[in-house]
Amino acid sequence: MTMGIGKQFKYIREKREFTIEATAQGIITTNALTQFEADEKDIPLQKLQKLLLRMGVSLRQFANISDRLSQTSRQVRDDIHALYVAGNAPKLKEWFDNHPEVAPGDEQLAFFDHMLIAGKYFELTGERLCTEDEVEQLTNILLENLTWDESELDVLFWTLRLMNDNRVFMLSREVLHVVDGFRDWNFALYGAAWRTIIAGVTALVERHSNFAVTLVRQIDANEPMSEVMIANRFTYMFLKAVMLVQKNNVPENVQLVQDTFDNVRPLRSAELERNLRVIDQRTVNVLA
Repeated sequence: MTMGIGKQFKYIREKREFTIEATAQGIITTNALTQFEADEKDIPLQKLQKLLLRMGVSLRQFANISDRLSQTSRQVRDDIHALYVAGNAPKLKEWFDNHPEVAPGDEQLAFFDHMLIAGKYFELTGERLCTEDEVEQLTNILLENLTWDESELDVLFWTLRLMNDNRVFMLSREVLHVVDGFRDWNFALYGAAWRTIIAGVTALVERHSNFAVTLVRQIDANEPMSEVMIANRFTYMFLKAVMLVQKNNVPENVQLVQDTFDNVRPLRSAELERNLRVIDQRTVNVLA
Protein backbone atom coordinates (compact mmCIF):
# COMPACT_ATOMS: atom_id res chain seq x y z
CA MET A 1 0.00 0.00 0.00
CA THR A 2 1.24 3.49 -0.82
CA MET A 3 0.58 6.10 1.84
CA GLY A 4 -1.53 9.06 0.81
CA ILE A 5 -0.05 12.53 1.33
CA GLY A 6 -1.97 13.03 4.56
CA LYS A 7 -0.80 9.74 6.02
CA GLN A 8 2.77 10.56 5.01
CA PHE A 9 2.41 13.89 6.81
CA LYS A 10 1.14 12.09 9.92
CA TYR A 11 4.06 9.66 9.74
CA ILE A 12 6.56 12.55 9.75
CA ARG A 13 4.69 14.45 12.50
CA GLU A 14 4.71 11.45 14.80
CA LYS A 15 8.37 10.72 14.04
CA ARG A 16 9.20 14.29 15.09
CA GLU A 17 7.02 13.90 18.20
CA PHE A 18 4.65 16.79 17.47
CA THR A 19 1.11 16.51 18.80
CA ILE A 20 -1.70 17.23 16.39
CA GLU A 21 -2.79 20.20 18.53
CA ALA A 22 0.67 21.77 18.61
CA THR A 23 1.11 21.30 14.88
CA ALA A 24 -2.26 22.78 13.93
CA GLN A 25 -2.35 25.74 16.35
CA GLY A 26 -2.93 29.05 14.58
CA ILE A 27 -2.78 27.50 11.10
CA ILE A 28 -5.66 25.07 10.78
CA THR A 29 -8.25 23.41 13.01
CA THR A 30 -7.30 20.13 14.63
CA ASN A 31 -10.37 18.55 13.03
CA ALA A 32 -9.27 19.64 9.54
CA LEU A 33 -5.74 18.34 10.17
CA THR A 34 -7.12 15.04 11.46
CA GLN A 35 -9.16 14.66 8.27
CA PHE A 36 -6.11 15.56 6.16
CA GLU A 37 -3.98 12.96 7.93
CA ALA A 38 -6.65 10.35 7.25
CA ASP A 39 -6.57 11.32 3.54
CA GLU A 40 -10.21 12.38 3.83
CA LYS A 41 -9.71 16.07 3.03
CA ASP A 42 -7.17 18.27 1.26
CA ILE A 43 -5.64 21.45 2.66
CA PRO A 44 -4.23 24.45 0.75
CA LEU A 45 -0.56 24.20 -0.21
CA GLN A 46 0.28 27.39 1.73
CA LYS A 47 -1.09 25.90 4.94
CA LEU A 48 0.70 22.61 4.33
CA GLN A 49 3.96 24.53 3.94
CA LYS A 50 3.37 26.39 7.24
CA LEU A 51 2.61 23.13 9.05
CA LEU A 52 5.78 21.55 7.70
CA LEU A 53 7.94 24.55 8.57
CA ARG A 54 6.62 24.42 12.14
CA MET A 55 8.12 20.92 12.32
CA GLY A 56 11.33 22.07 10.62
CA VAL A 57 10.60 20.38 7.30
CA SER A 58 10.64 22.11 3.91
CA LEU A 59 8.33 21.18 1.04
CA ARG A 60 11.31 19.76 -0.84
CA GLN A 61 12.30 17.61 2.15
CA PHE A 62 8.69 16.45 2.53
CA ALA A 63 8.57 15.43 -1.13
CA ASN A 64 11.83 13.48 -0.76
CA ILE A 65 10.66 11.72 2.40
CA SER A 66 7.31 10.89 0.80
CA ASP A 67 9.04 9.49 -2.26
CA ARG A 68 11.27 7.25 -0.13
CA LEU A 69 8.25 5.94 1.79
CA SER A 70 6.43 5.16 -1.46
CA GLN A 71 9.49 3.56 -3.04
CA THR A 72 10.11 1.38 0.02
CA SER A 73 6.50 0.18 0.04
CA ARG A 74 6.55 -0.44 -3.72
CA GLN A 75 9.80 -2.39 -3.48
CA VAL A 76 8.33 -4.71 -0.86
CA ARG A 77 5.33 -5.39 -3.09
CA ASP A 78 7.60 -5.97 -6.08
CA ASP A 79 9.65 -8.47 -4.05
CA ILE A 80 6.49 -10.30 -2.98
CA HIS A 81 5.28 -10.46 -6.58
CA ALA A 82 8.66 -11.75 -7.78
CA LEU A 83 8.35 -14.69 -5.37
CA TYR A 84 4.82 -15.35 -6.65
CA VAL A 85 5.92 -15.30 -10.30
CA ALA A 86 8.76 -17.69 -9.44
CA GLY A 87 6.25 -20.00 -7.74
CA ASN A 88 8.27 -19.84 -4.52
CA ALA A 89 5.48 -20.72 -2.09
CA PRO A 90 7.84 -21.81 0.74
CA LYS A 91 9.57 -18.42 0.72
CA LEU A 92 6.24 -16.59 0.72
CA LYS A 93 5.17 -18.63 3.75
CA GLU A 94 8.47 -17.84 5.45
CA TRP A 95 7.91 -14.12 4.88
CA PHE A 96 4.35 -14.42 6.18
CA ASP A 97 5.41 -16.23 9.35
CA ASN A 98 8.48 -14.10 10.07
CA HIS A 99 7.45 -10.57 9.23
CA PRO A 100 9.96 -7.97 10.49
CA GLU A 101 9.42 -5.66 13.43
CA VAL A 102 7.29 -2.70 12.40
CA ALA A 103 8.09 0.90 13.25
CA PRO A 104 5.31 2.95 14.88
CA GLY A 105 3.09 4.40 12.19
CA ASP A 106 3.91 1.65 9.68
CA GLU A 107 1.52 -0.97 11.05
CA GLN A 108 -1.10 -0.66 8.31
CA LEU A 109 1.50 -0.74 5.55
CA ALA A 110 2.96 -3.92 7.02
CA PHE A 111 -0.49 -5.47 7.43
CA PHE A 112 -1.31 -4.86 3.78
CA ASP A 113 1.96 -6.55 2.74
CA HIS A 114 1.14 -9.41 5.12
CA MET A 115 -2.25 -9.94 3.47
CA LEU A 116 -0.81 -9.55 -0.01
CA ILE A 117 1.48 -12.49 0.75
CA ALA A 118 -1.51 -14.50 2.01
CA GLY A 119 -3.44 -13.80 -1.19
CA LYS A 120 -0.61 -14.73 -3.53
CA TYR A 121 0.20 -17.86 -1.49
CA PHE A 122 -3.45 -18.93 -1.75
CA GLU A 123 -3.34 -18.51 -5.55
CA LEU A 124 -0.26 -20.74 -5.71
CA THR A 125 -1.29 -23.45 -3.27
CA GLY A 126 -5.00 -23.14 -2.44
CA GLU A 127 -4.02 -22.99 1.24
CA ARG A 128 -4.92 -20.19 3.63
CA LEU A 129 -2.20 -18.59 5.72
CA CYS A 130 -4.26 -15.82 7.30
CA THR A 131 -6.96 -16.10 9.94
CA GLU A 132 -10.61 -15.15 9.56
CA ASP A 133 -9.97 -12.26 11.98
CA GLU A 134 -7.26 -10.91 9.67
CA VAL A 135 -9.60 -11.10 6.67
CA GLU A 136 -12.24 -9.24 8.68
CA GLN A 137 -9.67 -6.62 9.71
CA LEU A 138 -8.66 -6.08 6.09
CA THR A 139 -12.29 -5.82 5.03
CA ASN A 140 -13.02 -3.21 7.69
CA ILE A 141 -9.98 -1.11 6.75
CA LEU A 142 -10.95 -1.12 3.08
CA LEU A 143 -14.62 -0.41 3.76
CA GLU A 144 -13.60 2.66 5.76
CA ASN A 145 -11.45 3.83 2.86
CA LEU A 146 -12.58 7.09 1.29
CA THR A 147 -9.81 7.14 -1.30
CA TRP A 148 -8.22 4.29 -3.23
CA ASP A 149 -4.75 3.98 -4.70
CA GLU A 150 -3.28 1.26 -6.92
CA SER A 151 -1.69 -0.62 -4.01
CA GLU A 152 -4.96 -0.79 -2.07
CA LEU A 153 -6.69 -2.07 -5.18
CA ASP A 154 -3.84 -4.54 -5.62
CA VAL A 155 -4.16 -6.03 -2.15
CA LEU A 156 -7.93 -6.29 -2.60
CA PHE A 157 -7.48 -7.98 -5.99
CA TRP A 158 -5.23 -10.64 -4.48
CA THR A 159 -7.30 -11.28 -1.34
CA LEU A 160 -10.83 -11.41 -2.78
CA ARG A 161 -10.71 -15.22 -2.90
CA LEU A 162 -9.99 -15.30 0.82
CA MET A 163 -13.25 -13.47 1.56
CA ASN A 164 -16.80 -14.71 1.83
CA ASP A 165 -19.39 -13.75 -0.79
CA ASN A 166 -20.78 -10.85 1.21
CA ARG A 167 -17.35 -9.24 1.65
CA VAL A 168 -16.46 -9.73 -2.00
CA PHE A 169 -19.72 -8.09 -3.01
CA MET A 170 -19.43 -5.15 -0.59
CA LEU A 171 -15.84 -4.30 -1.50
CA SER A 172 -16.36 -4.72 -5.25
CA ARG A 173 -19.37 -2.42 -4.96
CA GLU A 174 -17.30 0.17 -3.05
CA VAL A 175 -14.74 0.23 -5.85
CA LEU A 176 -17.53 0.42 -8.42
CA HIS A 177 -18.89 3.53 -6.72
CA VAL A 178 -15.61 5.43 -7.18
CA VAL A 179 -14.28 4.03 -10.47
CA ASP A 180 -15.82 6.67 -12.72
CA GLY A 181 -14.01 9.42 -10.83
CA PHE A 182 -10.63 7.92 -11.79
CA ARG A 183 -11.16 7.95 -15.54
CA ASP A 184 -10.37 11.60 -16.29
CA TRP A 185 -7.36 12.09 -14.01
CA ASN A 186 -5.69 8.70 -13.54
CA PHE A 187 -6.32 6.11 -16.24
CA ALA A 188 -3.93 3.61 -14.65
CA LEU A 189 -6.01 3.74 -11.47
CA TYR A 190 -9.17 3.43 -13.57
CA GLY A 191 -7.81 0.26 -15.16
CA ALA A 192 -6.70 -1.16 -11.79
CA ALA A 193 -10.14 -0.49 -10.33
CA TRP A 194 -11.89 -2.31 -13.16
CA ARG A 195 -9.47 -5.23 -12.87
CA THR A 196 -10.46 -5.52 -9.20
CA ILE A 197 -14.19 -5.23 -9.90
CA ILE A 198 -14.01 -7.94 -12.57
CA ALA A 199 -12.01 -10.14 -10.17
CA GLY A 200 -14.85 -9.74 -7.68
CA VAL A 201 -17.43 -10.74 -10.29
CA THR A 202 -15.24 -13.69 -11.29
CA ALA A 203 -14.96 -14.94 -7.70
CA LEU A 204 -18.73 -14.75 -7.24
CA VAL A 205 -19.52 -16.42 -10.57
CA GLU A 206 -17.10 -19.26 -9.83
CA ARG A 207 -18.96 -19.86 -6.56
CA HIS A 208 -22.33 -19.61 -8.34
CA SER A 209 -23.22 -16.95 -5.78
CA ASN A 210 -26.47 -14.99 -5.91
CA PHE A 211 -24.37 -11.89 -5.22
CA ALA A 212 -22.92 -12.19 -8.74
CA VAL A 213 -26.26 -11.29 -10.34
CA THR A 214 -26.70 -8.31 -8.02
CA LEU A 215 -23.19 -7.02 -8.66
CA VAL A 216 -23.53 -7.37 -12.43
CA ARG A 217 -26.84 -5.47 -12.29
CA GLN A 218 -25.14 -2.65 -10.39
CA ILE A 219 -22.25 -2.56 -12.86
CA ASP A 220 -24.69 -2.29 -15.77
CA ALA A 221 -26.82 0.33 -14.02
CA ASN A 222 -24.16 2.53 -12.46
CA GLU A 223 -21.06 2.59 -14.61
CA PRO A 224 -20.61 0.59 -17.77
CA MET A 225 -16.94 -0.04 -18.39
CA SER A 226 -15.46 2.59 -20.65
CA GLU A 227 -16.33 1.55 -24.19
CA VAL A 228 -13.56 3.82 -25.40
CA MET A 229 -10.99 1.77 -23.48
CA ILE A 230 -12.32 -1.50 -24.90
CA ALA A 231 -12.65 -0.15 -28.44
CA ASN A 232 -9.13 1.24 -28.42
CA ARG A 233 -7.70 -2.08 -27.24
CA PHE A 234 -9.49 -4.10 -29.94
CA THR A 235 -8.59 -1.55 -32.60
CA TYR A 236 -4.94 -1.77 -31.56
CA MET A 237 -5.00 -5.58 -31.78
CA PHE A 238 -6.69 -5.37 -35.19
CA LEU A 239 -4.10 -2.92 -36.48
CA LYS A 240 -1.27 -5.22 -35.37
CA ALA A 241 -2.90 -8.09 -37.26
CA VAL A 242 -3.26 -5.89 -40.35
CA MET A 243 0.43 -4.96 -40.14
CA LEU A 244 1.34 -8.65 -40.24
CA VAL A 245 -0.62 -9.07 -43.48
CA GLN A 246 1.02 -5.96 -44.90
CA LYS A 247 4.40 -7.47 -44.10
CA ASN A 248 3.61 -11.01 -45.22
CA ASN A 249 0.31 -11.76 -46.97
CA VAL A 250 -0.03 -15.44 -46.12
CA PRO A 251 -3.22 -17.35 -45.16
CA GLU A 252 -2.41 -17.57 -41.44
CA ASN A 253 -1.91 -13.80 -41.16
CA VAL A 254 -5.10 -13.13 -43.11
CA GLN A 255 -6.94 -15.51 -40.76
CA LEU A 256 -5.60 -13.60 -37.75
CA VAL A 257 -7.20 -10.40 -39.09
CA GLN A 258 -10.51 -12.24 -39.49
CA ASP A 259 -10.25 -13.88 -36.05
CA THR A 260 -9.51 -10.54 -34.39
CA PHE A 261 -12.54 -9.02 -36.08
CA ASP A 262 -14.74 -11.98 -35.10
CA ASN A 263 -13.70 -11.53 -31.46
CA VAL A 264 -15.36 -8.12 -31.53
CA ARG A 265 -18.78 -9.43 -32.57
CA PRO A 266 -19.94 -10.49 -29.05
CA LEU A 267 -19.56 -6.86 -27.95
CA ARG A 268 -22.41 -5.96 -30.33
CA SER A 269 -20.79 -2.61 -31.09
CA ALA A 270 -21.87 -1.58 -34.58
CA GLU A 271 -19.59 1.46 -34.46
CA LEU A 272 -16.49 -0.56 -33.58
CA GLU A 273 -17.21 -3.17 -36.27
CA ARG A 274 -17.76 -0.41 -38.81
CA ASN A 275 -14.50 1.30 -37.88
CA LEU A 276 -12.55 -1.95 -38.20
CA ARG A 277 -14.09 -2.64 -41.60
CA VAL A 278 -13.05 0.84 -42.74
CA ILE A 279 -9.48 0.12 -41.60
CA ASP A 280 -9.55 -3.19 -43.47
CA GLN A 281 -10.88 -1.58 -46.66
CA ARG A 282 -8.23 1.13 -46.52
CA THR A 283 -5.39 -1.33 -45.94
CA VAL A 284 -5.46 -5.05 -46.74
CA ASN A 285 -9.14 -5.64 -47.67
CA VAL A 286 -9.31 -9.25 -46.46
CA LEU A 287 -12.41 -9.37 -44.21
CA ALA A 288 -15.24 -11.63 -45.26
